[in-house]
Parts: sequence; structure tokens; C-alpha cells
Amino acid sequence: MYQLKPGEKYNQSYLDYVNSGKDDWFGEVASGPESSYISSGSGGISTGSSNAFTGSDYPVFNPPENKPAPPYVGSSFREMPTYTPSSWDDNAITRLTQKKAMPGIRELRSQINRVTGKRYDNPNVGRITLRDALQGYGSGLSSVISGAGTAAIGEYATKFGREAEERRSAYTSEAAKTGAYNEYARDIAKTGYGGAMDEWKTNRISDMETAKMNYGTVADIAKESRTYKLQQKAFEDAWARWKRQQEEKRLNPKWGA
Repeated sequence: MYQLKPGEKYNQSYLDYVNSGKDDWFGEVASGPESSYISSGSGGISTGSSNAFTGSDYPVFNPPENKPAPPYVGSSFREMPTYTPSSWDDNAITRLTQKKAMPGIRELRSQINRVTGKRYDNPNVGRITLRDALQGYGSGLSSVISGAGTAAIGEYATKFGREAEERRSAYTSEAAKTGAYNEYARDIAKTGYGGAMDEWKTNRISDMETAKMNYGTVADIAKESRTYKLQQKAFEDAWARWKRQQEEKRLNPKWGA
């Protein structure tokens, strides 16, 4: 068997042998997980397969952490005001009627007092006068109360309408303010959520692109390393075949002729 000289790695004869066929041996180094080398040129090198370089030589792509999207945080809304309509108060009308009727009632009583306080020479005349006065008091009292009631209703209705309108106006104004505030708060919440979502999407895309770029860099390095290993193995296989040929030439000189 051919033996290298001390300090010799590959002798010139071997290097000439390798150089004569290296384009065929190293020109087609596959890049798959189980790579093969093809040799069809001088030296009789045949197609081979390298099982030493498997998929484990490839880096594993690790996608970035799938961070959850930001939650939507609703606004704190103000409660809408409650409208309470004015109530018609019959008791208030009764009290107002009595108040307005008092001057007329006092006048009727004064008339009765004047009649009853007057002395008549003829008692019959006194009784007739008192009877007429009492009849007039009854009809006058009815008229006074009726007029006072009509005036009281008119006055109360005017006051009631004014107060009801003021109440409606105050409610409408407060409701509009509350509605505007709630709409503003809703817009602020939507804007804040939209901004958070845009930032989340941007960061997600950026993280993915960074992961791809890092993986590409590592994959390129792994590919170069794998190619080097395959070429080195092809070189070493050629060396082994050359040594076998040298041994065969030594044992069978006619074969090398």
C-alpha cells in the first residue's frame, strides 16, 4: 500500500490525480438535507451519497413570539339624565282659588254684618232684608268662588307651562352635554385602540422580518458549511480511491501500464 512520506499529506502524484477530475467531483455538490456528489470524469469516480450531512445541519426557523393583540378598553361614560315631567297639582289650584276668593268673601260677609247689625223699627222689614241679604250672599259667594277658580287655573296653567318648558330645556341641554361627552370619550377610546393595534401590527411584522433575516443568515452559513463538508468528503474519497489505485499498481504492474 502506498505510504506518505514523513510530513507529507498529499504527494504530487495524488494532487495531479485530483486536479484532473476535480471539476467533476466538486462541480455538482447538492444542497439537500442528504446531499450527493456526482463524479463522471477521469479517475472513475461514481455517483455517491453523503448520509453524514442530514437535516440536522439545517437551522430551525423559530417564528417570533405570537404576542396577543391589545384589548379594547371601553370608555367610562356618563349616565344620561332622566327626564321627569312636571305634574299638574290640583291642590295648588285649590289653594290659589281660596286665596283669590278671600277678598270677595270678606266683602260679602261685611254686607251681611251690616244688615244684621242694623236696627229696624219694623221687625218684618228686618227679617225680609236679612233674607234677601243671605240669598245675595249665597249667589255672590258662588260667583266669587267661580271667578277665583277661573283666575287660579289660568294663573297656575301659565306658571305650570313656564316651569315645564324650563324643565324640558334644562333636560335637553344636559342630555346634549352628556351625549357629546360620551361621544368624545368613545372617539378617544377608538383612537387609542387603533393606535395600539397599528403599533402591535408594526411590531409583529418587524419581529417576523427580523426572524426571517436572522434565519437567512444562519441558513447561509449552514449551507456554506455543508458545501465545504461535502467537498471535503469528496476530496477524501478521491484520496482513498487514489491510494487504492496506487496499491493495485504496485501489486499488479500490468494494470497501471
